[in-house]
Amino acid sequence: MNYPEDGTQRSKWFFQYPAQNVLTVDQIQWTANASEAIQRYGEEKSLQPMQDFLDFTLKQINSMVGLVRSDLESSQRVTMGCLIVMDVHGRDVISKLIDMKIDNLHDFEWTKQLRYYWEVENDECFIR
Repeated sequence: MNYPEDGTQRSKWFFQYPAQNVLTVDQIQWTANASEAIQRYGEEKSLQPMQDFLDFTLKQINSMVGLVRSDLESSQRVTMGCLIVMDVHGRDVISKLIDMKIDNLHDFEWTKQLRYYWEVENDECFIR
């Protein structure tokens, strides 16, 4: 199940797979992107990676708003509703981490978040 290369263009990808798979993979991708932004902030001592990720999440949300206004099947609308709620929550988390200047993956403000990881060596999703 390949996540779209440009994560803001997920409209076709959403409906190619079962909803639970889409929601899980989307959260794995969010965790990976957020982790990378936090690490880069810590290394570069610049908030720009975090701000870039926040801007990316806003683009994702905006692209879904247009899609949810289109003619969707009932099950597609439910999936979109879940994705929008999760993406808005993710946006709020990143915004808070920026405000708090969190630059370390071991900071409690990050570790208290629900995070999904794909561990290749186990071929499994782990939720922390």
